Amino acid sequence: NYAREMIARGHEVTVFTKSFFHAEFREYLDEDEKTRLEFIDGIRTVWLRSMHYHSNGWRRAVGEVQFAYRAVKYAKRLGDKPDVIIADSVSPINGLAGVIVARKMASAFVYQLRDIWPISQVHNGTLKKNSLPYIIFRLMEKYIYRHADWVCSALPLVHHHVEKGGGAANRITYIRNGVDLSPYDRLQASSNVLEQSGAETISVMYVGTIAAAHDVISIVCAAFILQKAQDLRFKFIIYGEGVKKEACMHEAVKHDLKNIEFRGMIDKSKVPNALQEADILIASVLASDTYKFGINLNKLY
Repeated sequence: NYAREMIARGHEVTVFTKSFFHAEFREYLDEDEKTRLEFIDGIRTVWLRSMHYHSNGWRRAVGEVQFAYRAVKYAKRLGDKPDVIIADSVSPINGLAGVIVARKMASAFVYQLRDIWPISQVHNGTLKKNSLPYIIFRLMEKYIYRHADWVCSALPLVHHHVEKGGGAANRITYIRNGVDLSPYDRLQASSNVLEQSGAETISVMYVGTIAAAHDVISIVCAAFILQKAQDLRFKFIIYGEGVKKEACMHEAVKHDLKNIEFRGMIDKSKVPNALQEADILIASVLASDTYKFGINLNKLY
């Protein structure tokens, strides 16, 4: 959406992205391809192959390094002289690649901060503080903050952390997550499904990634508690893929839950219609110190 908005304002945009979509464990490129350049909705898009992974282990770290290396190499091949380079976290490795490319091309560098690595990984229990990986990521993070011309984030309380890492207080902007409402304009304004149908079942829906931090297992536990209490008013509908989906489905089968349904990944364009089936929308996250910087879940918007 950022890229589309910039194009609408007359800018030329190139997006570098991994070809591997870990939420679905799906590779976008063909087997014999390492890179692909194509235009999508007017956006020049560069797909780069990197190592596949299931979780935040060594394979993901290698994949991040591969992507960063190939992004720097391909950017040089394009021969562009962009006015602005925007590097997106999660990992600071992306930001480091952005600093390198911006310096080589004498471009302004903006770091878009989504998740606060490495401290968020410590809070989530996937990384030990003061371990070697933590120290390396922290050094990268501080380097990026010091060399960024600007830092922007959807996390409203991130300023102190950036300043502590060497960033300038007057070069940090909080920008809320955007939402494209046009797909919803086509839907008829109406009361909820429950009132329309007169049904006794209340549909509770989750749409999003099923990863560790999203805590979908708690939704499964809620379904179990209600079924055990013979409270049949609620039906839970889960859309999405992710590394924790198998464990969630295993628990549902283990307890023979009749009040929960896993529907897999749904195309973003079909989400507005799917949401009309719901009486209650649910967003679940782990209790983590990571959220002291703010919560920026796309699904809330």
